[in-house]
Amino acid sequence: GSDINFLLSGVPAATCRGRGELIEPVALAGKFFFVAVRPKSGNSTASVFRATMLSAQCQNSSAVVSALARQGSQHLHDVVFNRLTSAAQKTNPEMADLMTRLGKLARRPVCMSGSGSTVFVIADSRNEAAQILSQVKQTFHMTAWILETVSSVAATCELS
Repeated sequence: GSDINFLLSGVPAATCRGRGELIEPVALAGKFFFVAVRPKSGNSTASVFRATMLSAQCQNSSAVVSALARQGSQHLHDVVFNRLTSAAQKTNPEMADLMTRLGKLARRPVCMSGSGSTVFVIADSRNEAAQILSQVKQTFHMTAWILETVSSVAATCELS
């Protein structure tokens, strides 16, 4: 739902605020690679939003994320965030467990898209993404995908 505004905006990369309707284009350095895994059980968006407690202080500002995105993927690992993650993990323990296991396997932070229909890690290269993908398939016996930005397409979403 709320990410549709970004998808229709025509900008290749943006920081989105509010419910996704406030779009700020962002320049990115090069291509980005992600390994995405879908938990076997999905999340109820309504349940995740009901369980979300927004603090006045944001973990990382969108300005920080945007500035680092212009420098390259290796800088994003520790600053990309999704304010719905904690609530999604509480409402779906299976997804929370997958995030923990994926983080240990990939040895990097795991992020969540939207309200938790997909979790992902940022890889530093296509080769590294392929290695992580292979490990995920062998270890978890789950379907996973490599996502590669085209023309530096990416987005960060920040709820206000």
